[in-house]
Amino acid sequence: MKPRAEDRPTVIPAKPPMSPWVRRLVSGLLLLHVTAVFTAPFTFATSSGPGFASPFAGTLMGLLEPYINAVFLNHGYFFFAPNPGPAHLVRYRLEFDDGREPVEGLFPDLRRHWPRLLYHRHFMLSESLNGRFAPPEPPPEIVGDPVAMAAWQRARRQYEALRDSYANHLRKQYGAARVELTRVEHRLPTTYEVIEQGMRLDDPSLYLDLPDELIRQGAAR
Repeated sequence: MKPRAEDRPTVIPAKPPMSPWVRRLVSGLLLLHVTAVFTAPFTFATSSGPGFASPFAGTLMGLLEPYINAVFLNHGYFFFAPNPGPAHLVRYRLEFDDGREPVEGLFPDLRRHWPRLLYHRHFMLSESLNGRFAPPEPPPEIVGDPVAMAAWQRARRQYEALRDSYANHLRKQYGAARVELTRVEHRLPTTYEVIEQGMRLDDPSLYLDLPDELIRQGAAR
């Protein structure tokens, strides 16, 4: 008795093997992605400041930065680490030519920037400004090194462009004639300060103005 057609086992045709050039392409893309994932935190770990990573890390980051930024791999890995560093804020002072009293403010500001998402957005702005900071004068140890000097000049231009964009926004928003910006560091209290001394997280002694020239934005600029 012949088996019925529905009783016969279904034969699944074997998939054709992947061609060598496709395997090489997929392997290359995977290698590129894994290298990019590694490069961003490696560059931070070997950096002594914005624009001052190790030569190897800096070269690698320069090659892969377009891809890293495109797929958003350049995260602040250190920010939520087991031992996070201090937070950074921006204090501003607005001066007017029409007789109004100067206005001072701070961002982010828990009293003004709510809901929490708005506070977080302003917090990312202040952290971005601080993260881009480069001193107005090159560190003495890099003077004479053309590669390091070029990196410092590039970092300083990026910082000034970001800083000036903040100041211009405040000037236009409030109709101010001049804007002064000051970066502020908010360090975390130690366990002893909190438990033994009862220090609050917003204690004034935890806030430190960071040195930088005053940023003045006027109509003439």
